Amino acid sequence: MESKIWLEKNCRRLLASSNGILVGTTYGADEESSKIFIGNPTTKMWSTIDWPREVKVNKVTYNESDNSHVCLVCGYGFGMEINNHPIDYTILLFTMHIYIDDSDLSNVGYNVHILTNGEFIMKHANLHIGHRRLIFDDLVACRDGLYVISDCGDYLSERSEFYFPYLFHYNVKNGTSAFIALPTGAIEYFNTHWPLNFFGWERNPGKSYFEYICLASYHRGILTLWVLDVAIEDMQGRNSWREQISIDVVQGLSIPSPHLWTNCFCLVDKTLVFRHGSYIHRYFLHGQHCGQLEVISTNVRSSSSEVRFIPYSTTLRPCVTDVNE
Repeated sequence: MESKIWLEKNCRRLLASSNGILVGTTYGADEESSKIFIGNPTTKMWSTIDWPREVKVNKVTYNESDNSHVCLVCGYGFGMEINNHPIDYTILLFTMHIYIDDSDLSNVGYNVHILTNGEFIMKHANLHIGHRRLIFDDLVACRDGLYVISDCGDYLSERSEFYFPYLFHYNVKNGTSAFIALPTGAIEYFNTHWPLNFFGWERNPGKSYFEYICLASYHRGILTLWVLDVAIEDMQGRNSWREQISIDVVQGLSIPSPHLWTNCFCLVDKTLVFRHGSYIHRYFLHGQHCGQLEVISTNVRSSSSEVRFIPYSTTLRPCVTDVNE
């Protein structure tokens, strides 16, 4: 209850969560007094961190939802070693790089900061992300960096090189970035009503990052999963997707009609978790139970069909209390 009271009193916006740790922004009398907080509701430990110095000269309101995003990875990722990264989590902060007098919106990007010794240090200035909006809520951390999928809006001209949705890759260790084309079968019918979904697919025991990533597309009753090994490229330097599985939502998931599929689901340890009506189901995609469907929860009460699943771990992890007293 104490943690709930603290969050209700101080949390302005929740930015990220992983393994029981929360990162968000606090209320303040003005933008200057607002801070970033990190805490563990279970252990009731909370700390605050100042915004980066570079953010304070940016004319954009960085507390707004589209202007700041956080990647939180529990563990040592992206080449950060224990001897120079003394806390057991890695935080990257993305803040929009744009000025009011900048008329060329194609130059809009993000400044990337990493938490080091209790403060955010600039790692990359004005990182170009293409002409589409990135879905930072679906960010996936892999051993070679971060992967973020773009939206599926129809606001770009077909002549644009960014007309089709894409995957954006940022290599945190060396500061390089790349745009990865999605499989043709996944983007052939892309639209905002059936957006593409993006997940981590597999990670080694004890690691906080994924080895593979998974793209899910839905069209006319068929949910198709595509898997990409982030370390493998073909002879032309392009990443190669492979179709992992196609699921008929009527026959495989017992949905009475394709029209009743809500596209509200997530992948957890190669298991598809989704909601239908007042039930939460899981469908095994791998192993000895592959193809089996189970009900894992009943009497789910929500009047909204827009339900979002967020995998969560109950691991108890402390927060350093002297980040910034």
